[in-house]
Amino acid sequence: MTDQGLVEAVRRTRELVEQDRDTHLPALAGSLNSYGGYLAAAGRRTEAAEASEEAVRLFGELAGQDRDTYLPDLAASLSNQAALLGQIGRRAEAVEVSQQAVELYGELAELNRDAYLPNLATSLNNHALREAEVGRRAEAVEVSQQAVALRSQLAELNSDAYLPDLAASLSNQAALLGQIGRRAEAVEVSQQAVELYGELAELNRDAYLPNLATSLNNHALQLAEVGRRAEAVEVSQQAVALRSQLAELNRDAYLPDLAASLNNHATRSAEVGRRAEAVEVSQRAVELYGELAELNRDAYLPNLASALNNHAALLAEVGRRAEAVEVSQQAVALRSQLAELNRDAYLPDLAASLNNHANRVAEMGRRAEAVQLSQRAVELYGELAELNRDAYLPNLASALNNHANWLAEVGRRAEAVEVSQQAVALRSQLAELNRDAYLPDLAASLNNHASRLAETGRQVEAVQISGLAVQLYRELIALSRDVYLPDYVRSLAVQGSTLSRAQRYGEAVVPLTEALTVGQELPEYARRILEGVVALLREAYRASPKDVDRAFERLTGQDLSSWITKR
Repeated sequence: MTDQGLVEAVRRTRELVEQDRDTHLPALAGSLNSYGGYLAAAGRRTEAAEASEEAVRLFGELAGQDRDTYLPDLAASLSNQAALLGQIGRRAEAVEVSQQAVELYGELAELNRDAYLPNLATSLNNHALREAEVGRRAEAVEVSQQAVALRSQLAELNSDAYLPDLAASLSNQAALLGQIGRRAEAVEVSQQAVELYGELAELNRDAYLPNLATSLNNHALQLAEVGRRAEAVEVSQQAVALRSQLAELNRDAYLPDLAASLNNHATRSAEVGRRAEAVEVSQRAVELYGELAELNRDAYLPNLASALNNHAALLAEVGRRAEAVEVSQQAVALRSQLAELNRDAYLPDLAASLNNHANRVAEMGRRAEAVQLSQRAVELYGELAELNRDAYLPNLASALNNHANWLAEVGRRAEAVEVSQQAVALRSQLAELNRDAYLPDLAASLNNHASRLAETGRQVEAVQISGLAVQLYRELIALSRDVYLPDYVRSLAVQGSTLSRAQRYGEAVVPLTEALTVGQELPEYARRILEGVVALLREAYRASPKDVDRAFERLTGQDLSSWITKR
């Protein structure tokens, strides 16, 4: 039915309700639910939420009169409303509403387990997403586990009917596990989802190929998170290939999914050093989202802004910095428009784009402008963290870390130290709450803070802090060497730099030599780090040739002066 047809159906039903409320109220509630779904699909999310809210109110009224008949409809409407509230940024309300849906389905399942257990599992799956959106990620994982458990039971009883639901819950759970730092588990669970969808696609290709493509897309992300980047690229390429096939068969239905997979594949390609290819792929994603946004601005403008944000970062990586600035400016402009229309939904995205744009501007030497942009990002994330600390405190810490760098670049070093200290403090709090998820961020902030301290002459503190960063990265590479080895090498370089600044040149040789040694394990695309390490060794040698040469020979058995000449 068309938009006009649905509006007319709702209008006619309202007229009938005025004539005979008892008879026609259920039909009006159902029509509003259908209309809300249509509006959401068209990207008119605020209108969709309004329609669903009215449907919930009407089904609530009906359930008050006849609970047995209308409680299932009320539960379904609440679940629908929660999703729509989440989409327009009213996330705290969305959690409350989805919790109500879970409770109602729980009550219904107690009365009739066979009929309502599937609905309870679905409502738990959705509630987990709502919990994650407000930053309650540990709770989200627990709820998603309940959904997986119920759907596992159902799939054992009837594999044909419930295996698809189990696969969906596993895919959802994998993403949530990744968010709380349980990355190895996330990979295992996302692999299970891929296998189940693969099995289903063999039985019914038309029905499940889209789901298989989605699960591959998600699995690629989880693989990348544990450093299995080469595998991640292969898997994301498979997702692109499947979605390309689907888009050829039905362009209208699957073009958005293809654009999303291209965006993901661009990032995966860049992570293995295939940066030129990444730029081409991300450009294609931008073009597709641009095409979609022309057809339906409300639905796809947010996606276009995200694709532009990603494309700008990849352009910068291949040295096309002027283009990168233009593209990131476009992302900021689009997200500013979106935030004006719906501040709750799009302010986080605007803050992220401002942070990204600050980096792009700084790369062009426009550092004063970068400071202003990063300051604005900090302010927005601060505002968001006041409203929802759990959800946005990690983003605020990242923005502070970034802002400290740009303050240092314009010579405001004392302020930079204060800001980087704030980032360390926030990330220390986060790591205490969830060490697995936030230890990498804390290590990065300590590394950054050490550099900021050294720049203000606080060399003793800088050496201490850089040592802490190295310790944390040692812990992290023991857990996942592939993921954290580049960061570990950088932390050794920073430690060597801080020791040199403290005129402890002989001691500086120890971390710098280790950086060169373990750096040989780095993939070719990541070895640019080592150029900086060699430069630091040269500087230390120039400052104190005897001490540095003696330390280097003790560690390696080589004469540093001849070694440097060969380099």
